[in-house]
Amino acid sequence: MNVTLDAVLARTDLAAGLGAQDQLLARRIAGELTLYGVDILPRQLFQGPSGRRLARLACEDIEGIRRMADCFADREHTVTVSEEVEEPATEEGGEPTTKSVTREETRTTTPRVLELAEGHGMVSLVCALIWPDIDFVVSDNDEGRRWLWRRMLISLGARNVRLLARHQRIAPGEWDVVLVKDMAPPKAMDLAGSLLAAGGNLLLWQDRRQAKGLRRRHLDARSQPLHLADAVAMESPCADGRLVARVSSGSGNLDSGADEA
Repeated sequence: MNVTLDAVLARTDLAAGLGAQDQLLARRIAGELTLYGVDILPRQLFQGPSGRRLARLACEDIEGIRRMADCFADREHTVTVSEEVEEPATEEGGEPTTKSVTREETRTTTPRVLELAEGHGMVSLVCALIWPDIDFVVSDNDEGRRWLWRRMLISLGARNVRLLARHQRIAPGEWDVVLVKDMAPPKAMDLAGSLLAAGGNLLLWQDRRQAKGLRRRHLDARSQPLHLADAVAMESPCADGRLVARVSSGSGNLDSGADEA
């Protein structure tokens, strides 16, 4: 059975508590997610007789991303540049000389973002529509969901999302942001911790009941501890009891913010 977007919105507080632009984006994503109904989309993506939960998840993604928007800011890094400089001859009739000069430059790059899609949500799809100038990489090995990723990317015109080949090795220590949804915190940190670059962040969407798992000690690719930097409860009624947590690479206090969650 197909369900219309208006029916979904009528039965949920889909975009309650979000800004006007976020509500428009939530409606657009929810409309595409509910277009085909449960008989065509992979059934494991649904809970209940309609696409209502998918629409709620899209709204939750938007709120979580907005609350952690600073993670997606451009990165500044310093590089050393060498160049050859020609100096005029010091004596009449002499030859000019060249010498190597080094200097430091500050460069800005967009963050490298990876989503570990373990069968829950499509956060990168929402991110890609919010930040069209950032490239997103998705790892998802389930063939049914890979079909859905391709269909959604084409339908919404999201050209800044790349789906990795099945079981492709993911380079450790290269990612500024790793996105994970509804995965137990210990497992999420086991999988994502080694992938984070220096100063990188793991963003984890989950039930508040699982927040205690964020206290467990994990190390990143440089054997530095991960620490809970922030944990924010969702405000939208459609995401009641949910939170988005930010786990950062580098030294820090694992217990900071855990009580708030």
